[in-house]
Amino acid sequence: MNSNAAIIVAAGVSARMGSIDKAFINLAGRPLICHSVDTFLTSNLFDSIVVVVAESKYEQAKNVLSEFVSNGVKVVIGGSRRQDSVRNGLEAISKCTFVAIHDGARPCVALDVLKRGLDAVEYAGAVVPAVPVVDTFKRINELDQVLTTLERNSIRLIQTPQIFKYDLVFRAHRDVLRDSPDDAFMVEQIGEPVTLFDGDPDNIKITRPIDLKIAESILISNRGD
Repeated sequence: MNSNAAIIVAAGVSARMGSIDKAFINLAGRPLICHSVDTFLTSNLFDSIVVVVAESKYEQAKNVLSEFVSNGVKVVIGGSRRQDSVRNGLEAISKCTFVAIHDGARPCVALDVLKRGLDAVEYAGAVVPAVPVVDTFKRINELDQVLTTLERNSIRLIQTPQIFKYDLVFRAHRDVLRDSPDDAFMVEQIGEPVTLFDGDPDNIKITRPIDLKIAESILISNRGD
């Protein structure tokens, strides 16, 4: 029987938020990190859940997440890079069939996305949620001159949770040492295919102060306030 684990990564420095730790910012009545942890826990789709935080925020995180810790969620300390934090999370969970890796800065992740991802990974070793782009993308040079216009139909915006066979993503984290933008890239680097599944436009990542207002609107709308 398959077993599923989730790693929620919240160990970043939040540079574009003015170095404010966005994981603990109040959002729609509770700390931002609590929203995604709550979605994963109450989904009942995961046998274990790990939240990875910066060492300096470890005690604060355990306090903020105390209601989840009492329900089996584990808090662990991250590393200097995102991929180091994910590696710590992988080592903190019991070996499982599939593992979902999610950005803690995406508080609006929906249950439907989790279900679609777990369904998709049954048929592929690595799956990531994606949404179509609506803007025009242009490749430029160092002088900000346009080199070419990219075809929108062949571009997707990638989200999380990215879901993998545990053995596959663990191997990628063991073998790929270069700085990597996400876990899917690391899997690509060891020559394994990555398949897309339908993401959710509301599953935004909080990177700027304005994103907090957008996310709050989404969360309030979803709970029917």
